Amino acid sequence: SVAAFVGGGAVVPAEVLGPVTAGQVPVKLLGLTRMLRAAPGQRPGPAEACLRSEDLFVSGDGVAAFVTQRAYQGATVALDLACAGQRLRTSVPAGTIADGEELKIDIRDGWVIPR
Repeated sequence: SVAAFVGGGAVVPAEVLGPVTAGQVPVKLLGLTRMLRAAPGQRPGPAEACLRSEDLFVSGDGVAAFVTQRAYQGATVALDLACAGQRLRTSVPAGTIADGEELKIDIRDGWVIPR
């Protein structure tokens, strides 16, 4: 499936694994389990999550992603990525990543879309 983009963020399938605690819930998405922001009352089960470009970063502890397109933006390069059947976007310092390169990305933030 292909992620939808909402306000610069990719909407991806997710599984909420537990209750909201301090505004966050454990979520499984893209093969990773991470804490994401959620509205009070968000229940466990199938969900969708929004991941913005700034929520993603290159990390050896992440999940495999492939660069499908690059766009230079001065000191940074915007990357379109294929990851776990989804399309994602992030940015990295210019000159560090090539088209078709495999890298690992991780999630620092995101939010579960309320139902």
